[in-house]
Amino acid sequence: MDNLNICSQISSGDSKDHQLCLTIILRRSGTEILVMWDNQRALLPLVSVVRQRCIAEQVNQAVHDYLGVSAYSLFTLKIPESARAESGLVQVMECLAPEDYTPLRGAWVSARSLNSESFRSREEATIVTSALERINTARNDDMQAPFGILGWIKELLHWAQEQVLPLGLRLTGQFRQLDARPDFALLRMETDADGLWFKAVGNLNRREYPITLLFSRLFPRFLPPLVAAHPEWHGWLTREFVASALNISAEPSLWKHAARNLAELQTESLEHIEECLAAGCRDLRCQSLLEQVVPFLEVMVELMREQRTVPPTPLHKSDVFRLAAPIKEAICVLSELEIPDALGHLDLNPGNVLSSGERCIFLDWADAYVGPPFLTFEYLRLCARQACNNPAMDSELVEAYSERWSVHVAPEKILNAFQVSPLVAVFAYASGTGLWRNLAQIHECGVAGYLRSLTRRIEKEARVLAEGRRLPASFQSTEWRI
Repeated sequence: MDNLNICSQISSGDSKDHQLCLTIILRRSGTEILVMWDNQRALLPLVSVVRQRCIAEQVNQAVHDYLGVSAYSLFTLKIPESARAESGLVQVMECLAPEDYTPLRGAWVSARSLNSESFRSREEATIVTSALERINTARNDDMQAPFGILGWIKELLHWAQEQVLPLGLRLTGQFRQLDARPDFALLRMETDADGLWFKAVGNLNRREYPITLLFSRLFPRFLPPLVAAHPEWHGWLTREFVASALNISAEPSLWKHAARNLAELQTESLEHIEECLAAGCRDLRCQSLLEQVVPFLEVMVELMREQRTVPPTPLHKSDVFRLAAPIKEAICVLSELEIPDALGHLDLNPGNVLSSGERCIFLDWADAYVGPPFLTFEYLRLCARQACNNPAMDSELVEAYSERWSVHVAPEKILNAFQVSPLVAVFAYASGTGLWRNLAQIHECGVAGYLRSLTRRIEKEARVLAEGRRLPASFQSTEWRI
C-alpha cells in the first residue's frame, strides 16, 4: 500500500477516528533513512493510526505490515496541520532489521544526501532536520531523555536478559511497545515462559519510581512481582501477572474481590504512612485538603471565565466560591470521625486493577497519596456502576470493602464516612495531583475542560449532600475557616 492509497483509505473511511502519521525510519546510527519516491522526489512513508490510542504500538505494527520493516518508536513529533495536509503527526523510529534487509516498499538513502530539493515538499525536509536535531539533543542529555537515543532498545533487551537469567528465563527478542517518549518507556517483552514488563518514568511522574520500589517491598501481594530496578533510567522490570483487567470485565465477583483487596492493602499500609510520604506519595490528609480548598476554587473561577463553548454552562464566580463551605465541612466530618490515614490511589481506573479471582494487583502508582482511604473506594465504586449496570451490586461492594475496615473503625463511623466521601473524593481527585497550581501547565496539558467538569461534579455532590445526606448540625456553619 503506497502513500496515495493510504490517504485514499482514510479519506473514504471515518477521518474522525483515524489520522495519518508520517514516519522517519532510521538505521545505521541515523545515517540512513527510509523514503518513498514520487517522480524522483523523496517523501516520508505514511501510515494510518486510530486517534486516542497509543501511537507507538500502532505505528510499529503498521510499518511492519505496509513496509515490511521491523522497527520501534523513539518519539512523536507534533507538527502544525498546515505543514502538510495529510498528517499532523510524525513518528521517529529506528529499524531493527539486519542492514542488508530490503524493505517491501521504499529504499534506504543517505541522510546527508537529502536536502530541501530532494523532497516532494520542503516541509518534509524541515521535519527530517528537526527530528535529527532532537536525536542529537537526546544523545547529549542521555540522563533526561534516554529513550530518544538510537539503540536504547538493544541495551534494554540485553539488560533484561541479564536480570532474568537467574530465573531460568530467556528473552525471545519479541516485544510490544505501548508508549514512546524520550523520557518514558512502557513495553512488554516475551520470554520462553512468562512475559516481562518494563516501565520507566520521566520528570513529570518521577515519584512513581521510588514509590513502586517501596510498595513492591512492603506490599508485594498487591503489585506485579518485581525482578529488577534500573536506577539510571528510573525504570523497573516485573514479571507479568496473568489476570483480567476490570475495564474489560462486568463480572461482579471480580469487582468485589478488588474492593476487598483494596481495603486489605490500605489497612496493611497503616503502619507505613511515614515511609509512603517519604517515598513521594501525595499528602492528602485532611489538613492538607482543607488548605487547598480556596486556592483551588480561585483557579476554577478563572477556568470558568475562560470557557468558550456552551453547553455546558460555566459556573458563575459566586457559585464556585459558594462550594468552599460544603467542601470544608465534609472534610471536617472525615477528620472528626478519626478514620486513620491510609494509602490511596488517585488514578484507580479499572485498567489499573487486575484480578485473577484469587489475587488482585494495582498498577500505576504515580498518583499514590496518603489520606482518607474511602476516597479511592468511591472512585472504584463509581467505575463499577458504569461497567456493570447492576444496582444491587453497589451494596455488595460496600460490604466487601467495609468488612476489612470494620476491624479498625466502628460501623457507625464507616457509615458516616460513606455519606461525605463522594464530595470529598471528587475534590481530592480534582485538586490532589496539583495540576491546577499552574495555569500555564493546565493549558499545556489540556486539562482545563477536565477540571471544569470535576468542579461541576463537586457542585452536584454538594447539592446531593445538602438535600439528602444532611451533615451533623455542628458542621452546618458557613463561618468555619482553616
